[in-house]
Amino acid sequence: MPGITCDVCGGAAVGVCSSALGACSFAYCKQCLELRAEPYQCTVIMCAMNGNEFKHFAPWFHPVIEGTCKRAGKTLDQFWQEVKDCAKKEGWS
Repeated sequence: MPGITCDVCGGAAVGVCSSALGACSFAYCKQCLELRAEPYQCTVIMCAMNGNEFKHFAPWFHPVIEGTCKRAGKTLDQFWQEVKDCAKKEGWS
């Protein structure tokens, strides 16, 4: 779609789709769609609110976290540390 930017990586988006994070939509490029990547900070916040370890999330959601980290250039360890820091800062842990 001309003029639409991917909310995950900032590249050219191919469309707007429902997010795996909940009742919201984002613009995605082809590569982010294929990886099931979501906007990084939104994923951190959602995970901080709903549990701060991989085991707290359904198996179908694990590839979403992994793809999001890959597109953001983050390791899973970095991601989970940011999730824990966010939960602590907001008083959710």
